[in-house]
Amino acid sequence: MKLKNLLFSKNKNRFYLMHLSYGKEDKEKATRLPNLWNFSLGESLIGLDLTNYVKDDWPKARNSARKSLIDHHLQGWIGQFDKFCTKICSDSMEIGDIVLILEGQRHLLGVAEVTTGHKYQPELAESRGGDFFDHVRGVSWHPEGRKFDFDERLEIPIIEGFVNTLDIVKMGTTRWSTLTPIEMRS
Repeated sequence: MKLKNLLFSKNKNRFYLMHLSYGKEDKEKATRLPNLWNFSLGESLIGLDLTNYVKDDWPKARNSARKSLIDHHLQGWIGQFDKFCTKICSDSMEIGDIVLILEGQRHLLGVAEVTTGHKYQPELAESRGGDFFDHVRGVSWHPEGRKFDFDERLEIPIIEGFVNTLDIVKMGTTRWSTLTPIEMRS
């Protein structure tokens, strides 16, 4: 099934891209990406974290974290958390939204449908030695867009300029026309 068929069947005119990553700075953790992906698959979770700055449920912490993020030149994270949490802004993820989980800018790992609202769960990161995220959303892995083993991830057209962890893709954009023809099964 093509991504566009899935989106049209769900009456969606947008979807999200989400990097599975630890950031460029943490090369040691980056070697553990396959473990991160396997945990995400097994627990049916996607997530964000910025543990030094966002230490509570985002809607509660937003005002206090905002100043610190701006002061540390991390204001881009404000929009990412706003998108990740339900009803914060017009681009916020809702239950039923589709998320493409990517490794880098060229590989699709899986296609998820959001099933829960945002939850702050610091125990997830703590119990895994920092190897998961503390802001999470439950997902179901879409049967039409199968989950790929990390070593068998699907190569897709390069997504220029996707450098954040989370972004929205809307109908009518270049990213939409580039990504929606993807055949989601190998």
